[in-house]
Order: sequence, then C-alpha cells, then structure tokens
Amino acid sequence: MTEERLSLGWSVAVVIGLGVLAVVAFSADVFAWWAGHVTSALPQGLLQAIFAGAVITHLAEACYALTLVRRLGLGAQRAKWFWQTLLLGFPSLGILVRAARASQ
Repeated sequence: MTEERLSLGWSVAVVIGLGVLAVVAFSADVFAWWAGHVTSALPQGLLQAIFAGAVITHLAEACYALTLVRRLGLGAQRAKWFWQTLLLGFPSLGILVRAARASQ
C-alpha cells in the first residue's frame, strides 16, 4: 500500500463541523443563539437526528475499515484505522478503499 495521507483540510473541516453540529444540536443556549443569528430553518430535534446519523455512519465506516485493514494485511495498524475512520469518516475510509482496489 502506498502511503497516502489524509488532507489536513478534510481533517479540520470534519472535526470542526461535527463539533459545531454537536454543540448546536445539544445545547439549548447555543441553539437559541444559532436560530437568532444564523438560521432557524432547522429545528433542534432535526440537528440532533443529523448528528446521531453522522455518528452511526462513522461507526459503520470504521467497522468496514477493519475489514479492509484485514484484507490489505495491515493488522498492526488496525486500531489506528478504526479510530481515524470513526472520527473522520469517508476521507479516511477512502484511502483504504483506493488501496484495496489497487491491490486487486
């Protein structure tokens, strides 16, 4: 597997985006400010559902990353790929998917 690295831009965008979503979705005070200054188009319950969906999606991606790690013979890096993909989602998983396709 060639050493492809995650883009710093992707990493920062995903972490900040999920962080802001979590705070706005689960803090009544922050949501009130958000609704008054940014947009009130999305109710807080919907933002909570979006966050829950993102967490479930990232968990599924991280589990699939473990399958690809085994297929690529990268067992020693199993924890790294799981946690990285759990946090960052498809930008991390994409690296493994491309490596798996290249190895076929």
